[in-house]
Amino acid sequence: MLKQLSGISRQVGAFSRLDPALVPSRSVASQATESVEESVREETEKKPKKALSRRRAEYESPRRDLLFGIHPVELALAEKRRKFYKLFLKPNRGLYRNDKLESIHEWAENLRIPIRFKCVQELSSLTRDAVHQGVVLQASRLKHKEWSDQMEIFGKSDDSGRLLVYMDRIMDPMNMGAVIRTCVFLGVDAILVPKMESCALSTTVSKASSGALECATICTVESPLEFMTFVKKLNWDIVGSDSDCQPYNEFEVTPRNRLLILGNEGHGVNQDLVEFFTETVSVPGVTNRVGSLNVSVTSGILLSHFTKLKQKK
Repeated sequence: MLKQLSGISRQVGAFSRLDPALVPSRSVASQATESVEESVREETEKKPKKALSRRRAEYESPRRDLLFGIHPVELALAEKRRKFYKLFLKPNRGLYRNDKLESIHEWAENLRIPIRFKCVQELSSLTRDAVHQGVVLQASRLKHKEWSDQMEIFGKSDDSGRLLVYMDRIMDPMNMGAVIRTCVFLGVDAILVPKMESCALSTTVSKASSGALECATICTVESPLEFMTFVKKLNWDIVGSDSDCQPYNEFEVTPRNRLLILGNEGHGVNQDLVEFFTETVSVPGVTNRVGSLNVSVTSGILLSHFTKLKQKK
């Protein structure tokens, strides 16, 4: 069947050298490809849903993740923070051949990762119908150290201008992923998340972060109060956000070390942590029709401001 897909591609290429009126429309070509793919699906997917679920269970375990999406898989392969077990790809042939999938295929071959070709339905089963873009990587889970075991995130005694972000009880994986992506993009030195009452750093978070989870410096925090007490003793600025206080754009960014705390989607920052704030800033709105912003949007606005000095380097 894959040969039929390739044949259709050659036929369309031949048509393109003829009179434009003779070239089949995109919809016609698409229908032809879909027809062949349907035949492939019938041959390779004669499995009930229960069988597909059992297959997914074979690849999932407490120690292994099923990472999905082009960017997360690319960054995972580049960073090599995980162990790789198997790569699952959809057949990459025909009219809509994807160069990035081909690159991932070659990369996996160079790393000697076993490769298995799966139809879209099987890949969807592996990812519980998440958008996988035709690629799933079975790999070990990322390991994140406790902050006290990564003291280098605070820099040397004479360093200045360091910026850390603490995410206080953020529960939505899409928010978590978006904030991590922003932190990596804007050069935040480290991200800290509590071990309890926080969204798991899952493959869904990696996909939502467009793979930034695979390269971010992330530390866990078992005791938030102990961590905040330590940062306060270092004489860092500890910044939180709230309404009805100083607008963030009136806050002068100086080359001081700084910790930005982002709060829970529904309840904001835990009151026990608010007591550690040395500065509080707000993101003022133009109208009062919407009372607040999503935490991921707020993080983008505030971090863009607080990384001004980093951006000038």
